[in-house]
Amino acid sequence: MIFARGAHIPKGELVEGMSVNDVTPLILAWLGIPVGEDMDGSVPEFPKIDTPLTIPTHDTGTIERASDHRPASEQNRMEELRALGYIEGDAPRE
Repeated sequence: MIFARGAHIPKGELVEGMSVNDVTPLILAWLGIPVGEDMDGSVPEFPKIDTPLTIPTHDTGTIERASDHRPASEQNRMEELRALGYIEGDAPRE
């Protein structure tokens, strides 16, 4: 459920048919940030934004971990989750 108020939002209008996938494109369009054409959702009609800006994708870089070293407490927690069956597979080797 989303409640919205402000510029481009019709007062007292109930909008139906939005998907959770539409939330990010909607927020991007409200902020004037281009919406990725590869996004699952789309900008709904209700915010009365003339033509939202678009770009092919926002996925342009790789995600890197700051460190592959995990503290002992995290390793212990992962082993507990693995033992309970929440995580499958062997623990990564150091």
